[in-house]
Amino acid sequence: AGLMTDKSESNEAMTAALEQMRNQMAEFISTVCDDAELPRAIADKSASSTASMPETVHREDESYFTSYARMSIHEEMLADSVRTEGYRDAILGNSKLFKDKVVLDVGCGTAILSMFAAKAGAQLVIAIDASEIIEQARTIVSLNGLSDRVHLFKTRLEDFQLPAHLSQVDIIISEWMGYFLLYESMLPSVLHARDKWLAPGGLILPSSTQMLITASSHDRLAFWDDVYGFNM
Repeated sequence: AGLMTDKSESNEAMTAALEQMRNQMAEFISTVCDDAELPRAIADKSASSTASMPETVHREDESYFTSYARMSIHEEMLADSVRTEGYRDAILGNSKLFKDKVVLDVGCGTAILSMFAAKAGAQLVIAIDASEIIEQARTIVSLNGLSDRVHLFKTRLEDFQLPAHLSQVDIIISEWMGYFLLYESMLPSVLHARDKWLAPGGLILPSSTQMLITASSHDRLAFWDDVYGFNM
């Protein structure tokens, strides 16, 4: 009972910290960016806002997922060899942990992590993404002969239910990190999946991160004080 209480308190503290950071990020970015460019990551997702502005929230979700429908953004991420090879080496280098396991890929995109997991020996990979990129992912998985083990679902993670024959998963993988680590706001979805479906003793990859912040003398806002002789 004590362990469950500690876990609940830890989740509540992390949720509160994420909400505070999201609000601070929104305030900062709204100062230097056009509001129309802000993704769902900095949208106010509190329960009161959701209740009072359902259409707005829906549009924000739609805009967010649409931004990941283009192959160009996925090409940019896949071409980041440090990122992609890091995941590849972590998964394939621990194939004994993946062998015959049920894996959940949160926000699968092109399904690259799902295919790594299948290659590492996973019995079944459940890949979820609410973006239209999922259709391209189906083609990619089929082209690589992995459709029997990588099953893709087009839906929000929070709306998803595991197939009837499953009640839990052994491993959760996700490339949820964005600018300033939390910018894409996917971590709450990963934590939702963990609390709802991860088997006791199950694994999350990545399971920990580190954020390092330092002061800077660069004053970005000072740019607007003199733009070709005009104060903007």
